[in-house]
Amino acid sequence: MPQTGVKHMSEESAPEFEVTGIYHWNLLDVIVSACQSTSFLDFHLKGFKEMWDPGNDKAPERVFGEVYTSDVYLAMEDEVQSMAPDPDGLETVVVPCMLIAALWPIYLLFARPTSGASHHLVYMPSVYAYLKYFEKPASPAILTFLKCELVHAIWAKLLSPEFMDAYVNGIVIFSDYPEKVLLASIKSMVKFLCPRCLATKEQAQEMGTVNDMKRHIKKVRVDTEVCCWIYEDGNVVDGKAVNDVLNSKSLSPTWVCWYSSLEEIPC
Repeated sequence: MPQTGVKHMSEESAPEFEVTGIYHWNLLDVIVSACQSTSFLDFHLKGFKEMWDPGNDKAPERVFGEVYTSDVYLAMEDEVQSMAPDPDGLETVVVPCMLIAALWPIYLLFARPTSGASHHLVYMPSVYAYLKYFEKPASPAILTFLKCELVHAIWAKLLSPEFMDAYVNGIVIFSDYPEKVLLASIKSMVKFLCPRCLATKEQAQEMGTVNDMKRHIKKVRVDTEVCCWIYEDGNVVDGKAVNDVLNSKSLSPTWVCWYSSLEEIPC
């Protein structure tokens, strides 16, 4: 835990506290259970393009609305279907999942049925031990910082070896923009919108163009070591020294849990 003005030899030597009361379901078990439930009968197992015929000799128009009618889903389905066939002849399908972290508890939703798609995944505890260690309440900035750290610690727990094995064999996790902001450790609705590259808000209108593709390659995000300044030098979590570096790329000072779990998996 950081505290403004308090220095430590390293981030590892800063005070730690054990967070208890994390009630959660195994992520892979939730997915398997949903596929074995009666609601699975309402799942759309094949993506398609939905068209509207306006009549009067007018050209049909594409209708967008469901995940399974989107170009991204159809491309993913083609990618999965192009893989080596299952040796037992089983059909391979895509099960897109969405996660809502802005609510308590965290929900896992399946992007196929129109109802009965929500499943409780995690009941998040509160960050309550700060006063015990520093004899003063946490500032709003530090409290936000600790909550982000807690989210990633919980995700590190959810990414079990069983789930990672399933992930390597084709499971894909989807999340909407607010959840991507939290999990990618960037700041919401500021200069840079993309969790992968440094495309600006003004360039959002070029999404999907050749120029946009070039930015994904030439302006990819890189990690910083600003977290060390917070713990080792006692800098303010949202102070000038930290923000001068992070705000230039719309970053937040949170260690992302994905690296330790996914770094060994080839892209």
